[in-house]
Amino acid sequence: IKSNVAFAMLELAGAKPGCRILDPFCGSGTILLEALEAYGPMSCVGCDRSKKVIQGAKANAQAENVSENCTFVVSDINELGYRLFEVGYGSTAPKSDEKKEKMKTEGHLFDCVVTNPPWGIQTGK
Repeated sequence: IKSNVAFAMLELAGAKPGCRILDPFCGSGTILLEALEAYGPMSCVGCDRSKKVIQGAKANAQAENVSENCTFVVSDINELGYRLFEVGYGSTAPKSDEKKEKMKTEGHLFDCVVTNPPWGIQTGK
């Protein structure tokens, strides 16, 4: 998506300096990179099922010199919470089912979720 559209999405989501943003279908990372450009340092997490796409997002963040503010994870959205703990985002990985359940109900890892969902299957492309 274009950066001005990404910025509008971030504004509508209530993004602000220092917040924690998740893009669960990050693709090339445009939304997260726009957040960092518009609001300065913050914690940005991008997720995508494709390893190749995540490698591209990491390269884009590195090219913009913001890779220290970005965590990119190869993951299906259904497994994202557990994958984030595996890469060290948030706190330590939950060790028991009880702790995993507690993790789901206490606190939030993100202040905003902003994404441009994949449309390929719905449009037949």
